[in-house]
Amino acid sequence: MALQTGYFQYFFSCILYASVFLVGPLIFLHVRLDRLGDQIKESIYDHENTFDFIVVGAGSTGSVVANRLSEKYKVLLLEAGGEPYFGTFTPNNALFMLTQPEVQWNFQTVPQKHACLAMNNQACNWHRGIGLGGSSNLNYMMYARGHPEDYNNWAKITGDNRWRYENVLPYFKKSENFECQDELDEETSVYHAKNGPLTVRYADYKGLADYVLKAAKEYGFPEIDYNAQFPQGFAVIQNTFQSNGFRMGTNQAFLNPIRGTRENLTIHKFSLAHKVLFEEGTKKVIGVEYSRHGKTKVAYAKKEVVISAGAINSPKILMQSGIGPKKHLQSLNIDVKLDLPGVGQNLQDHIGAFVGPFVMNDTVSYHPDRDLTLSMFLNFWLRGKGVLNTVGSDASGFISSQRAVQLGEKHWPDIQHITTNYAASDTLIKNFEKAFNYKPNVLPKYYEKARGKDSFHVLSILNRPVTRGEILLKSADPTEHPLIDPKYYDDESDLKTFAESIKFIVNFIENSKTFQAFDARLLETPFPGCEKHAIKSDAYYECYARQFTQSIWHYSGTCAMGATGDKDAVLNSELQVIGVENLRVMDASVMPEVVSANTNAACIMIGELGADLIKEKHGNKNDEKDSDMPDREEL
Repeated sequence: MALQTGYFQYFFSCILYASVFLVGPLIFLHVRLDRLGDQIKESIYDHENTFDFIVVGAGSTGSVVANRLSEKYKVLLLEAGGEPYFGTFTPNNALFMLTQPEVQWNFQTVPQKHACLAMNNQACNWHRGIGLGGSSNLNYMMYARGHPEDYNNWAKITGDNRWRYENVLPYFKKSENFECQDELDEETSVYHAKNGPLTVRYADYKGLADYVLKAAKEYGFPEIDYNAQFPQGFAVIQNTFQSNGFRMGTNQAFLNPIRGTRENLTIHKFSLAHKVLFEEGTKKVIGVEYSRHGKTKVAYAKKEVVISAGAINSPKILMQSGIGPKKHLQSLNIDVKLDLPGVGQNLQDHIGAFVGPFVMNDTVSYHPDRDLTLSMFLNFWLRGKGVLNTVGSDASGFISSQRAVQLGEKHWPDIQHITTNYAASDTLIKNFEKAFNYKPNVLPKYYEKARGKDSFHVLSILNRPVTRGEILLKSADPTEHPLIDPKYYDDESDLKTFAESIKFIVNFIENSKTFQAFDARLLETPFPGCEKHAIKSDAYYECYARQFTQSIWHYSGTCAMGATGDKDAVLNSELQVIGVENLRVMDASVMPEVVSANTNAACIMIGELGADLIKEKHGNKNDEKDSDMPDREEL
């Protein structure tokens, strides 16, 4: 029997590793067949070109906006990609999918002066999903709303209390189907809800989560619900999963349930937006120019156009439309419709690093080269359980740095630590190299002494950076990627604060009795480029951060909301482009300051609230008030 089991495992391993080489061709085939089917559909059915609303981008926010507006109005949803590739549905594939060019936009920063030093050309890859669901098809599925102070700060910046935490909370709850508890008790129901379209639950496989929570208690950190009011603390990660254990992106939550049954919603896939169109001689937007299957087309909106193309493409579309910094647009011979200096500015991203590996003497980590078995595979595909039901992230902690304490903001954590239970296997190293653009031999050299050993990492993140970058057009060609310069660590206080966070988590792991029981310790090999610094010194941690830089893909702020009279604002507090009629932006680009957590949940909330802002302006066809927006006198 053992011989038979071994034979099946060997046969499965051969098939599994052979399939890795087939993923690229399979994705290529998937996209081509999807595109062919869409071309046929376009030639037969898609002839209407006038709608009440046009939504550009079917990502985390645009999917929500299209769903809510099409309840009452005729909506056209333009998406540059197609159907999500089925390989993205398996949570454990998250890192591997980042190595596949067909499922994303393939953005890259310009060379950085102070970060990304271990990458080719000192440029970080910036991952953004393309297709229905956008980056919710590629993200690490962590549902984290941010701290209440994030939204109170937005209200202060915009001068509009509608953005205060207590007023945005109903919009978080509107989307949510909270399954981390079978029944909501009185306290939990204040912050969570059931019956929304987006399911939030714990992964079946917890990895190191219980050990992290136990270690945290040694240091006096409580177990928290980071989607409620919370202090510093640690928690098991809440994820967006379907009941079968598969990924739940916004396509699955907001589009699939209504496609084919809601006549008000029209979706045009493979449709790249070029620019918005103005009524002759005015600043009133009347439609969108876009290309689909090699043809330039125009669609018209009777009421409004909503740009939900993300923090990279939304400012790009505005600038291509003639809305942006005057001198920059003129340098590219773009007809300036409105001089709006803030477009593309105020770029923010959570920057981080994988701290580790922490090698240990126990097999509690996940080593794919060793642990990916036939039984594990069947457990997921038949029951939705096991290690394939996780992206590898187990627990998350939110900690306040000394900078936050000195600013009187200890109650508002600015550092995040996510435990990832992946061992330093050959598979991990290869995926890291390809996904994150590392120079050849850097990672193999660093991880050499950790290979074959159980180990794990902690993804440490600077959640409230001071540094601001920018996005500029490279040319007036709508098919060309913009110039992305996050200017990582241009403000040296970011580097000092982040080095402090690395030092904290190393001490947290190595000095806790919980992890000492596994003899967990940081690999003593210096990271290439940092050999001259003593390992675990402040200088070493700063060098480590600059070399082993990790974007967390939380790009935001490039079409920021602001108060009346704010010269840097792109939008007013109702998400309307200042100085333009019938044009709004709804996505992470509207954030004046990035939330201090993962951004997907906040983007969904922005879509919910933004849709209600539109309904409030235009009313409902049946003159009903179905909006969750509080009346102005209630604010």
